[in-house]
Amino acid sequence: MELNWKYNPETNILRFDLTDSIYYETEWGSWPINNDRYPGEVIHKYENGEKAFTFYRDSAGTDPQDRVESGDPVMDWHWNEEVRWMLQEHSDVIGEDLTEWVEGFINKDGELEDVGQSRGKGINNLEEKIGVNRIGLSQKVAQQWGWTLLDTFEEDGIAFKQHESGELVKCSLDDFRVSPEIYMDEHSIRNNSSQEEIDEMRLQHYEGAILDSENEAGWVLDEGESPYTEEDGEEISNVLDCGCIEVCSCSEE
Repeated sequence: MELNWKYNPETNILRFDLTDSIYYETEWGSWPINNDRYPGEVIHKYENGEKAFTFYRDSAGTDPQDRVESGDPVMDWHWNEEVRWMLQEHSDVIGEDLTEWVEGFINKDGELEDVGQSRGKGINNLEEKIGVNRIGLSQKVAQQWGWTLLDTFEEDGIAFKQHESGELVKCSLDDFRVSPEIYMDEHSIRNNSSQEEIDEMRLQHYEGAILDSENEAGWVLDEGESPYTEEDGEEISNVLDCGCIEVCSCSEE
């Protein structure tokens, strides 16, 4: 099974349409920037445009009575029960029930990892065998397989990412953890940037940075200092100690 969630960057909301009259919404959350909420901790179900139920994950940390007083209808079933209902009544939309799958999961390197137990909501299908999390979002999407964070510009609130296919995208710094593949069509960011735009931004922000296009050495800072913070460095595996990106011809001294 897999739920085809779509992301609206203007509202920070994920939405999954089950039928023409039933859909679900959950906040993407701003983790890890503000570390306040993960996707799926609170899920609202709508029927014919009206909020019908609200599902709370235990870790949401709100008292049931507070939820009632807030005006949100409280669902007596757990989210797991709702997923079972969807699998029984709408398997044509979300796929077959593979929630108890225990025969391994394909990782981002295409290898089968046998963890010896079920995990999340099982796998998406028997062909790909990619794990899905508790809200039915595949690991491929949730972990942005194939995407690399190239650069961030905090003053402008902009981030640039590149897919292994060569596709370049620009997004809000708040949204760089959201895969470009699940943006709503009207908010799509697919192929919305270029290397020229990234180069121009770097020239504007990194004083003393030069680009050696002849030997493809990449960006080099005069003082050998990386433009990234330590946190960024953890996320960007292709930033070298000398401050260069990708192929590097700098000395390590």
